[in-house]
Amino acid sequence: MKKSGFTLIELLVVIAIIGLLASIVLTSLSTARTKSRDAAIKSQMEQARKQAALFFANRGSYTNTGSASHQDTIGECNLLLNTVFDDALSDGIGVMMNSIQSTIPSGRTFCAVYADSWALALPLHSPTGSNTGWCVDAGGAAKEVSINFGSTGAPLISGGVARCP
Repeated sequence: MKKSGFTLIELLVVIAIIGLLASIVLTSLSTARTKSRDAAIKSQMEQARKQAALFFANRGSYTNTGSASHQDTIGECNLLLNTVFDDALSDGIGVMMNSIQSTIPSGRTFCAVYADSWALALPLHSPTGSNTGWCVDAGGAAKEVSINFGSTGAPLISGGVARCP
């Protein structure tokens, strides 16, 4: 009489294959999660750009109540944008900045605001190549940029104008 069933070796091989497939799936999910965080940052920054364009259309200047400046931390950028864009909550800029602040990876954030231009650059969770962050500006640019988010400075200012490098 022949016994039916699996040998111990066959069971171990099946378990090893299932474990290998599970690790591949989990790695893919982690990558997808990171990419979705970056997509959220980009989307929120685009919404902030649109809000700033509406602000400029209504008031004729980005520095309606505050002074032109540049900053390099999220708290300072938040303060700067809230100050220059007047009543931030009604204009949507403060809400957008608070939302963006909760999703970015640790590191510096760069922003610059002048009467007729502004720019904002944030680090990404999963940068591609030498591009380390995402930048939007008043000129309509929305692109990956290569900025050292570990250093201080004003990488968004060129010739007295705030713009993405």
